[in-house]
Amino acid sequence: MLRAPLCHPLILGHFLPWFTQEDSARFPLPPPRVRGLVLPEIEPWRHWRDRRSQYLRTHLHQPIWGEYDSRDPSLLRRQIATALDHGLDGFIVNLYGKNSVENILGLAFLDAVQAWNHDHPDRPCVYALSLDAQAQWPTEGKTPVSLGEDFAYLRGTWVGDACLRCDGRVPIFVFVYDRPCSEYLEAAHAVFGTEGVDLVWSSPRRFGQTSVYPWIQPDQHETDGKWLAIDSAGDGFLRRFYAEANENPDLRYVVGGVWPGFDDQLVSWAWNPNPSDPGIRPRVMCRETTRGNTLDLTWRVAADYLGRHRQGDPAARLPMPMIQVVTWNDWAEATEVEPSADFGFRALETCLHYARQLKQP
Repeated sequence: MLRAPLCHPLILGHFLPWFTQEDSARFPLPPPRVRGLVLPEIEPWRHWRDRRSQYLRTHLHQPIWGEYDSRDPSLLRRQIATALDHGLDGFIVNLYGKNSVENILGLAFLDAVQAWNHDHPDRPCVYALSLDAQAQWPTEGKTPVSLGEDFAYLRGTWVGDACLRCDGRVPIFVFVYDRPCSEYLEAAHAVFGTEGVDLVWSSPRRFGQTSVYPWIQPDQHETDGKWLAIDSAGDGFLRRFYAEANENPDLRYVVGGVWPGFDDQLVSWAWNPNPSDPGIRPRVMCRETTRGNTLDLTWRVAADYLGRHRQGDPAARLPMPMIQVVTWNDWAEATEVEPSADFGFRALETCLHYARQLKQP
């Protein structure tokens, strides 16, 4: 069990176990880890070089540690140490289902966290789980299973000592596409019980979820997939999101969200397939706006909310026990705070500043 006390709010980077290098078989998992899985093929240079696009490069910024493999134990140890050194408590791990490439790569992250916590019991790394709705899609050679089987797999494999609980319940974030919340609730409750899980949804509207989290949005709504607020940090969207969450009587808490920006111009799967369509992307949220740094502006909203909650403001009645940094390492969409050759540790220094300001025993 974890020995070190954790201070609220927990700050967690959204972690993507997406990446490989040229030799995709370089880091094999031990047989017990893959028993019962239908293993997909893992392509080389995954998420670094998009073979579907006219560009070989699919990321705007360069990792300070180079184009790495998400299964590299030394890299994972460095990621954990760097996150903890800069005020983060751990990660929210993005998973795409039992038989997905992301799960296979993510199992190395699970092993790395267990090894880190064994060696650093007074400075543990914790994690929460995010189930992407694409888990049910047969992409990249994946053999999908039912939602119930995916939740059972998460419980049996991923819910260990370092997995977060909120009052004994396991929070599971869902990255939503088109399936209703009710399907996830039914499947999660069948596996964990109604009091064993918190389903964390990305909309504050009343769907029966336990909690909600915001994902990157500009202040002005999208129109036909386009982001029209070109100088937006999304801080106005965050204020509206938290306000709407507090109007939902079903929620136990709200998860905060902060981000450094967004830019998917090199991501071919986000493009409109018809280049003459006026709705063609990319979608861009600048890292620096005319009002200031995007990451700093979104952190200010979380800090303001926590201050109002602690003062008993009824408009901020819901606790905010977690803040999600969106993201630790989505290099393809330029939302990373992981150290880069372009920006160094600047984004993480901002996170450390607010972590020191906001954490309360």
